Order: sequence, then structure tokens, then C-alpha cells
Amino acid sequence: MAESSFEEGGMKHLFSTIFRKTWPMRVGGILLGVGNICLFIVLKALSPGMKQKVFLSGEIGCGPAIIIFLVVILLWYLFVKWNERTGKFSAI
Repeated sequence: MAESSFEEGGMKHLFSTIFRKTWPMRVGGILLGVGNICLFIVLKALSPGMKQKVFLSGEIGCGPAIIIFLVVILLWYLFVKWNERTGKFSAI
């Protein structure tokens, strides 16, 4: 009887040690690795014309490029503030 409760306690301790708060980091690391491999495969399959690098300021000018950059930052800020209020995209 004592051995069975010791093993249950040991397994619970082992499970809580491995998966308590570090599991989001582990899952994130795995997803990052898989995403990196998928991106590498997709980039290899693209035609050379689609791999062309574009300098935004050279294409549309400095003023519009700065405005686009500031709009993206503003949208990100609004999303973060909304998420702080609602907690919809929170890991904890």
C-alpha cells in the first residue's frame, strides 16, 4: 500500500515538474522549429521572381513608407491594449 502511494506521488511530482509552467515554452519551441522548416521548404519552391527583395522607401517614397510603418505600429498598440483588457489572446 505504501509503495503504490509513493509511486503515484512520484509520478504526480514528475508530471508537475515537467509540465507545470514550462510546457508553453516547449510547445512554442517545437512550433517555431516546425515553422522554420516549413518556411524553408516554401522558399525553396518559390520562383526567382517572387524572391526579389524590395526596399519599401525606394518603391513608394519615404513619406508613405513612414506612414505605413506608423499605421502598423498603431494597429499593434491598439491590439495589445485591447488584449490587456479582454485577455482573449493570453497564455495564462
